[in-house]
Amino acid sequence: MPQGPRFFCFSTAEFFTPPSVIDMTSDVLILGGGVIGLSLAWDLAKHGLHVTILERSEPGRESSWAGAGILPPAAAWPAARELQDLSPTDRLAALSMALHPLWSRELREATRIDNQFAVCGAWYLAGDAESAAEISIQEQHWHAEGIAWEDVDPRRIATHPQGIGISSNGIVRALFQPAEAQLRNPRHLQALVVACQQRGVTIVNDCAVERFHHQRGRVNVIATNRGEFPAARFCLCAGAWSGALARDLGVIVPIRPIRGQMLLYDAPHILLPAIVNWGLNYLVPRRDGLILVGSTLEDVGFEKRTTDAGLAELRGLARRLVPALAEAEEVQAWSGLRPAPARDRPYLGPLPGWENVWIAAGHYRSGIHWSPGTAVVMSALIRDVSTPIEMTLFAVE
Repeated sequence: MPQGPRFFCFSTAEFFTPPSVIDMTSDVLILGGGVIGLSLAWDLAKHGLHVTILERSEPGRESSWAGAGILPPAAAWPAARELQDLSPTDRLAALSMALHPLWSRELREATRIDNQFAVCGAWYLAGDAESAAEISIQEQHWHAEGIAWEDVDPRRIATHPQGIGISSNGIVRALFQPAEAQLRNPRHLQALVVACQQRGVTIVNDCAVERFHHQRGRVNVIATNRGEFPAARFCLCAGAWSGALARDLGVIVPIRPIRGQMLLYDAPHILLPAIVNWGLNYLVPRRDGLILVGSTLEDVGFEKRTTDAGLAELRGLARRLVPALAEAEEVQAWSGLRPAPARDRPYLGPLPGWENVWIAAGHYRSGIHWSPGTAVVMSALIRDVSTPIEMTLFAVE
């Protein structure tokens, strides 16, 4: 399928250290250069630490770049710390959503790369009673967090200022959430890469871990196909591959890959002002006329490819919600592997049994969303300073 002329390509080749063996010990060595690893490296480097990232392919190319960049609203920070009913992930989301606009501005000023963070609002639509009940649960969640929303008569979606282009046929429940935001994943990752390098972070791509050298509960060196890398501290941030790395250190961290396929339309003639959520699927309009449609949920192991059936599902969803997309050009299709944990929250904290190894993995569908908060709390843990949120429930069990 040809690539549209206005699709932003994420190319990393010009940013990386050529093949070499690092001849100095890093303060922190991060395994994995997705959004979690890059965000953590940037925060650590801002605190003066020398950081190295080892990435098995190219930074951000496995999962982080493949998502939609949707940033659901969260409770206000720092007031969220005092709300007793908030879950650990609600607090992580609140911290992250306070940081996203700040990080976007700082990255843009430092790198001149605009990740296009914007509060655009979002629709939550239901086509049957079961989906409507799920939307009611979402309402309760927003109410508990003090987040405002608008209940809209489904027959009036098309006349709503943010509902232009959306079909109301078959819709039984509709909410509009004005605080939902988005950013452009590839641009955000490219900005993080540049910002990390500006701070002195060493990034080594095409770097596969072969073994850990350790002694008396401390890892000292990681041997790879690109040489040996010594460090004082280590953090596993390899997404769906983090479980295998932890297993090499004798720790079970259950994370499995869940494939998500995506479809991109070039539709500058279609005005779609806001994100559209349909259960776990969505349409995301970009400011340059692109509309992203996602996403499938497929438990197929580490098989990262698109399928005719998956793309047909997304195509049907797009035309069902925005009929004008039937005439739009499909310019890109891809898939990514989300790291799904065996619980309702990621694994953040020390790796049990090891003095100098941490893990930050298992963010599933919320890697971009929770990445700034994750970076701040993990940086604090690694530097042995207090964290802005309680971390006990994020620990590896």
